[in-house]
Amino acid sequence: MTIKVMSSGLPDHKQLHIDVPESNLRALLAIAAQFLRLGQDKLATDEVCLEYEADMRQGLSSLNALLEVVGHESGQCRYIAAFLAGVADGGRYPFDLSDLRCVDSELLQHCINVLQLVHVTQEYLHNVIPDGEAVIDDIVERFGIEDRVAQRARWFLQNGQRESAP
Repeated sequence: MTIKVMSSGLPDHKQLHIDVPESNLRALLAIAAQFLRLGQDKLATDEVCLEYEADMRQGLSSLNALLEVVGHESGQCRYIAAFLAGVADGGRYPFDLSDLRCVDSELLQHCINVLQLVHVTQEYLHNVIPDGEAVIDDIVERFGIEDRVAQRARWFLQNGQRESAP
């Protein structure tokens, strides 16, 4: 990694030009985002890096746990499948957050960790999973998520939002 400091044209300001390997880009962007949110006085670079790495490890571990859940038949797997599809493309597969009441506390925490993962990385879920688009497409197809979204949309058109949806 190389960093060039240049004049910015503004008093008391400098421009930075950073050449960084792609493998380190996400970490650098996370640190920069944290810096911009907190300001330079509150930034502890090592602490932010450790937080980022911990969020990544925990998020990836939780993502693997959720992918394992959707690989098996259980009462909770359809909710997890819908959650993963919603995180991957919420516009196409909206997820009803009240469905999280149907999963146990451990799975709920995994869901929260996955949300933190996509927040920290600023990546789409399918970009975090190896062969992610195919994995999400398979989940959508196996669990009939497109049909369920269409069914819910029809129900809301007929009944309004005052009652519980199917």
